[in-house]
Amino acid sequence: DATLTPDNFFVMKIDSVKDISVMLNACYDVMHTDLPVSPYMCAGLGASFINIADHVTSKLAYRGKVGVST
Repeated sequence: DATLTPDNFFVMKIDSVKDISVMLNACYDVMHTDLPVSPYMCAGLGASFINIADHVTSKLAYRGKVGVST
Protein backbone atom coordinates (compact mmCIF):
# COMPACT_ATOMS: atom_id res chain seq x y z
CA ASP A 1 0.00 0.00 0.00
CA ALA A 2 2.22 2.82 -1.23
CA THR A 3 1.12 6.06 -2.88
CA LEU A 4 2.79 9.13 -4.32
CA THR A 5 1.31 12.45 -3.14
CA PRO A 6 0.86 15.52 -5.39
CA ASP A 7 3.93 17.06 -3.70
CA ASN A 8 6.05 14.02 -4.72
CA PHE A 9 6.19 12.51 -1.23
CA PHE A 10 6.15 8.73 -0.97
CA VAL A 11 3.65 7.45 1.62
CA MET A 12 3.75 3.84 2.80
CA LYS A 13 1.66 2.10 5.46
CA ILE A 14 3.66 -0.20 7.75
CA ASP A 15 1.37 -2.43 9.85
CA SER A 16 4.17 -3.76 12.07
CA VAL A 17 4.64 -0.37 13.83
CA LYS A 18 2.23 0.62 16.62
CA ASP A 19 2.40 3.38 19.25
CA ILE A 20 0.26 3.80 22.38
CA SER A 21 0.69 6.79 24.70
CA VAL A 22 -0.99 7.59 28.02
CA MET A 23 -0.71 10.80 30.04
CA LEU A 24 -2.20 12.00 33.33
CA ASN A 25 -2.28 15.78 33.86
CA ALA A 26 -3.14 17.87 36.92
CA CYS A 27 -3.58 21.66 37.07
CA TYR A 28 -3.80 24.12 39.95
CA ASP A 29 -5.31 27.61 39.71
CA VAL A 30 -3.82 30.22 42.06
CA MET A 31 -6.83 32.32 43.05
CA HIS A 32 -6.15 35.96 43.98
CA THR A 33 -9.06 38.35 44.41
CA ASP A 34 -6.77 41.38 43.94
CA LEU A 35 -5.58 40.37 40.45
CA PRO A 36 -7.56 40.67 37.18
CA VAL A 37 -5.93 37.42 35.97
CA SER A 38 -5.54 33.98 37.53
CA PRO A 39 -2.14 32.25 37.27
CA TYR A 40 -2.08 28.46 36.92
CA MET A 41 0.43 25.61 36.80
CA CYS A 42 0.12 22.09 35.40
CA ALA A 43 2.18 18.91 35.55
CA GLY A 44 1.78 15.67 33.65
CA LEU A 45 3.29 12.20 33.81
CA GLY A 46 2.83 9.29 31.45
CA ALA A 47 4.43 6.72 29.18
CA SER A 48 4.72 5.82 25.51
CA PHE A 49 4.82 2.21 24.31
CA ILE A 50 6.20 1.57 20.83
CA ASN A 51 5.77 -1.86 19.22
CA ILE A 52 7.94 -2.58 16.17
CA ALA A 53 7.70 -6.11 14.78
CA ASP A 54 6.66 -7.57 18.18
CA HIS A 55 9.45 -5.77 20.09
CA VAL A 56 8.00 -3.33 22.66
CA THR A 57 9.96 -0.32 23.92
CA SER A 58 8.61 2.01 26.62
CA LYS A 59 9.58 5.59 27.35
CA LEU A 60 8.71 7.96 30.20
CA ALA A 61 6.74 11.07 29.24
CA TYR A 62 6.38 14.26 31.30
CA ARG A 63 5.16 17.81 30.84
CA GLY A 64 5.03 21.06 32.78
CA LYS A 65 3.06 24.20 31.99
CA VAL A 66 2.45 27.60 33.57
CA GLY A 67 0.25 30.44 32.42
CA VAL A 68 -2.45 32.95 33.24
CA SER A 69 -6.15 32.99 32.44
CA THR A 70 -8.49 35.94 32.38
